[in-house]
Amino acid sequence: LGERGFEVLSAGLAALPGAPANPEAVSLLERHGVDLHAHESQPLSRELLEHADRVYAMTRSHRDTVLSEAPELSGKVRLLSPKGIDLSDPIGGGPE
Repeated sequence: LGERGFEVLSAGLAALPGAPANPEAVSLLERHGVDLHAHESQPLSRELLEHADRVYAMTRSHRDTVLSEAPELSGKVRLLSPKGIDLSDPIGGGPE
């Protein structure tokens, strides 16, 4: 995506700054040519929100939390699922 002019960042509502990616995720994505070894988690911040063209949330609750703090960003905060359904956190769910 970087070669096409896109920058993709990840941030969480309850993320601890600097935590490494989940080992399961590192292994799974490595098989698909994605290297997450240098990834460090970061909490969502006002600066990240304002910098973003789009903000994707996995659940309606996450989206609503973001919008309660920054309602003026409603045009760029949406659910990751195109069907508008909540996606459960994959951490601890196994590679499937």
